[in-house]
Amino acid sequence: MKPFIHLILLALLVVGCTNSIDRPTVESVVAVATTETPIPTLTLFPTATATTPPTTTATPKPTATVTATSTPTQSPTPLPVAHIQIVEEGNGSPLPDIIVTLTTAEGVSLTQTTDDAGIVIFADLEAGTSYMLQVVADGYLETTTSLTIVPGVNEVTVTAVAVPPTITPSPTAVATATLAPTATAVATAVATAAPVQPVAPPPPAASTAGNLLVNPSFESGTTGWGEPHNFDMRFYNATDSPQFVHSGNLAAFTFHPAPHRLSYNQYISGLTPGVTYRAGIWVKLWSSSGEDRTHSENPGAYAARLCLNPLGDAEPTRDTNICTGFVQPFDTWIYLSIDAVAAGETMAIILHSTPIGSDLPVHNETIWDDASLIIAPVASTPTPVPAGPPVRPAPVPFDGVTMRDSMTNARWVLEQVGGLLDRLYNGSTETCSEYNDYYGQLVSTATYDSVPAEWQSIYNEYIFAVENGINSNNGVASLCAQGGGQLGQQAYGEARMGINTSLEHLSPAIDNANTLLGQ
Repeated sequence: MKPFIHLILLALLVVGCTNSIDRPTVESVVAVATTETPIPTLTLFPTATATTPPTTTATPKPTATVTATSTPTQSPTPLPVAHIQIVEEGNGSPLPDIIVTLTTAEGVSLTQTTDDAGIVIFADLEAGTSYMLQVVADGYLETTTSLTIVPGVNEVTVTAVAVPPTITPSPTAVATATLAPTATAVATAVATAAPVQPVAPPPPAASTAGNLLVNPSFESGTTGWGEPHNFDMRFYNATDSPQFVHSGNLAAFTFHPAPHRLSYNQYISGLTPGVTYRAGIWVKLWSSSGEDRTHSENPGAYAARLCLNPLGDAEPTRDTNICTGFVQPFDTWIYLSIDAVAAGETMAIILHSTPIGSDLPVHNETIWDDASLIIAPVASTPTPVPAGPPVRPAPVPFDGVTMRDSMTNARWVLEQVGGLLDRLYNGSTETCSEYNDYYGQLVSTATYDSVPAEWQSIYNEYIFAVENGINSNNGVASLCAQGGGQLGQQAYGEARMGINTSLEHLSPAIDNANTLLGQ
């Protein structure tokens, strides 16, 4: 039994071994396949979810931000802006609808009109560039000034000055004086007599004794004088244009249109603060639509004035300037004077001319000659203004030298009366007393009898000049004698034109007297 059992067990063992040899081969293949397949799969998952692409995508965003930040610093931010406001003199009210122009030295212009707040804004200007700022409006004086642009916002306020009523009487007075026919008669007489010299040569240059100005009569050209925008000064000479020279050989002139050349100036140093100084100058205008330089044909809205700046600032439109009223002496010389108290050791005298409206002919010139700056004189031994009509002194025996000296003194008194008249009209009521002092001296100017025939025409001009000055200023003198008050436009116009006309007659009469005296 045992051997049989052993055989059965052996058979079963053989069969089991055979089966175990075949199955492992299949199962190992399957095991290998299932083992190797996940390996690449696991490797790909980290690659697909790698953070590198988002990182590289995010990097340009900061770069783009940096570029946008750096762009404004290249030019838009520092480009200067001019913020200009136009206000009215006196009350400071903003002025709308005012034309404002900026012009470069090369002639490139930018123009805008002020808004309701009186403001214009010029953007994208160049730092360091100088512009001519021009303000034009009906009813206001044309204003020009220089403006140098700095980086950032340039805040500028311009004060517009209303056209003064001073100039209204001038055209009427000129027409009444019948200056045009007189000029025509002179030209005709000269043309008939001697075409070589159409106008009589001017007298020698005025004396510089006591005059604080350098080269006051322009005989040395530009010496001592300047122009605020560094343009060349212009001159007339007595040889070519004697009608435009008051004395000596040269006279300076400005002209329009020429926005940079509307004023000349001189700085005077070494003055005493607190002392009153007096400036004076002869001025003449030629404004014409024609080419006849002895006559203003259809003269326009063009005027001149004399200014002193006690602070030594030579710009013609400063609020600190003390100026005469604007005058329009077309084709005739008149004398302007103004007083100012020195604030320091330096003062500036300014010869200013400008359009006062848009009605301008092709030619507009202002001629200046024989300027002066002196310590303002104090009237000696004031003569009271007589009550009622002026009373002239009784005649004294004629003497040529004495009469010539009386004429010279009368001219000086008329000049002082005219200057004080300008200041009275511009509100300087404290000069009323001084005005009447000089007016009294004019009233007491000497008269003469037994005047020789060769002196008679000279004497007639002398008497006309004095009495015309007295009569035309009698109303103002009466106003001052009653305590002063507001000097009206018409009264000022009549008085001023009376002074101008008197000086026109008296100055050549003095020259003729000197000729007769051999001087």
